[in-house]
Amino acid sequence: ATTRATRTRAAAVVNSIGIVGSGPAGLSLAIAIERALPDVDVTIFDRSDACRPALGGGVQLNSGAAVLSRDPKLAAALAARGQPVRRVLSRTTDGAALLDLALADAIRGDARARKTGLVDDAGGVRAYTIMRDALQAVLREALGPRTALELDAPVSTVRAANGGGAEIVFADGTARRFDLVAGCDGVRGATRGSARPPAEPLAVLGKRIRIRWGVAATASRRPRD
Repeated sequence: ATTRATRTRAAAVVNSIGIVGSGPAGLSLAIAIERALPDVDVTIFDRSDACRPALGGGVQLNSGAAVLSRDPKLAAALAARGQPVRRVLSRTTDGAALLDLALADAIRGDARARKTGLVDDAGGVRAYTIMRDALQAVLREALGPRTALELDAPVSTVRAANGGGAEIVFADGTARRFDLVAGCDGVRGATRGSARPPAEPLAVLGKRIRIRWGVAATASRRPRD
């Protein structure tokens, strides 16, 4: 939790924050900063020239939905655009069941669920699947007036600034200084610098195991019984 004294000390030192990446991580961070440090100016940069629809796949939100739902407007937007998750069914390629979990019932049965926000006051479970672009739209609409979103701004690197703080260096060679810079542009993002891996990490779970999953914008077909 952030106390008033903590906010006062932080605001005295940090007046501007730059965020690289306008995905769910960058947008969520901006919203959190707005709530905790309302006097701080936030600017989000992204290399894309538009917040394009149908970008990326789907995600499942359980605890993340509980956190976002602490804001009543975000809670309503998630419930309206997300699809409730009630069951998790996992099979082998030949159809043998590996897992069949009544997720909503399991969450309701957890004594901590209501306290953490996974269960609302009416007994509803905050577990959703949602398309990535829809989640971005929900978060984007929740941004406050002190947050600016600048698109078509590819970043090449981040470096220390003279006199303190950090500079975001863009692909055209220009730079912008901030008291604090947060890299939310992914594991291969420009803010990682030399720490970027040469390719996306790949977890090899076994020679005969292949995991495929996805989230559809609307229900397409029922699983086989």
